[in-house]
Amino acid sequence: MDKKYLLQSSVIAGLIVAIFSFSPVLKIGNCFCCMWKILGGGFAVYLYYNYAKIINAEKGLIIGLYSGLFAGVFEILFIGLFLIFGRSSMVPANFNMHMQNLPIETSEQIIGFMSRFPLYMHSYRFISALLSNLIFVPVGALLTSIIFSSSNKNQSVTPPDSYHNVNTSQKEEDNLGLKDDG
Repeated sequence: MDKKYLLQSSVIAGLIVAIFSFSPVLKIGNCFCCMWKILGGGFAVYLYYNYAKIINAEKGLIIGLYSGLFAGVFEILFIGLFLIFGRSSMVPANFNMHMQNLPIETSEQIIGFMSRFPLYMHSYRFISALLSNLIFVPVGALLTSIIFSSSNKNQSVTPPDSYHNVNTSQKEEDNLGLKDDG
């Protein structure tokens, strides 16, 4: 397996999967059985197949794992950039107004949880981004590599011309081991 083509196709497909999975409007595609992740794995295999012209299921799975790893890392980077440059507060503006109507003990518990909530939520987002990409991208890559490898097997292979020149009786003798060597 050519590592140059493997890394090229994995990085390109991983970046595209991360962009489509993180973009506000486009990420709705992942609601349909992680569509972008599965298609991204297929795209990685397609890119590798265009470079190398040969693929099998094992190579497809390896390409999918690398692509899923890169997609997860890119998605985590996008989440981190969003946390740094995006909205600083996840608490709604009118949250304090609703807290005034609650008992003091309850409001203290809610405030304590809300102070830790972003850490819990973003830890979950990091882990789920990495795991979902490491699961679904290889599935798409494996399915695509099986499709490409089966299309290669269906292509007819023509035997050499010397094979056609041998008469049928010699072929039968050769197959049965009856041909005299001397």
